[in-house]
Amino acid sequence: MKGPTRWLLIAGSVLALGATIIWWSTRRPEPAADRQLSEVEEAASKAAKSDPRAGEVLRLMREKGIGRSAKLVELYTKLAGDKSATGVRALALNALFSEESRALRLKGVLEAVNADQTPPSQDPLWPSIVRKLADEWKPEVFDKGRDLMLADQRPRAKRALIASFVEFVAVGHAATLTPEQNAALLTDFVDMHGVAESDQKPAIQGAVRTLGGNDPADLLAGKDPNLLEAAAEREKQLKWGEETLLKNQPSAN
Repeated sequence: MKGPTRWLLIAGSVLALGATIIWWSTRRPEPAADRQLSEVEEAASKAAKSDPRAGEVLRLMREKGIGRSAKLVELYTKLAGDKSATGVRALALNALFSEESRALRLKGVLEAVNADQTPPSQDPLWPSIVRKLADEWKPEVFDKGRDLMLADQRPRAKRALIASFVEFVAVGHAATLTPEQNAALLTDFVDMHGVAESDQKPAIQGAVRTLGGNDPADLLAGKDPNLLEAAAEREKQLKWGEETLLKNQPSAN
């Protein structure tokens, strides 16, 4: 991305970071999202106690070897679309996220996400997937996570990765970023905005607004560059300069 958008991202990121830390430190997740996550957790708890299909998940969790992840992915995918299996699928998802190796953990989770073709808006587990992925991006793997988001070309997996970094910002984790990481994530969001599905773009714009201010988000939304805050401020400064010069002109006698 070239031109005013990238310039505004870089120039605004350092100033915006301080405000981001203060604003997001007092923010709480949306109640609706919390309710949906709680409902999935409750379904998983009930399934573990009463759904016979949960026994397969528990058996696989005790199994050793790299083949366990593939079997969990298969079970998770097989039950996709079955509303009665939400709790069992949540257990399988939790099992995939419990893999000790982060590399294998992300591999298994993203394979499961991509194999399930349920539209995200109709997938009760989607918020859990996004939230759990967002929690993966600890400082030591943040840059690798960004690389994965940029590189993965599987549509549903990529959507989940993009959403996870949007969620990373939404839940306040951006407060841990350095100015350089803040600027890099802003640039990534601009790049991802160009390839994201239309219904995901407003969320990306919101994350950009949080990290970099209104101007880069408004540019992504298609606002006329001449109507941006930076343009208005520049016009204001020019007008002030002209008025100052005029005031300092020697009067003609």
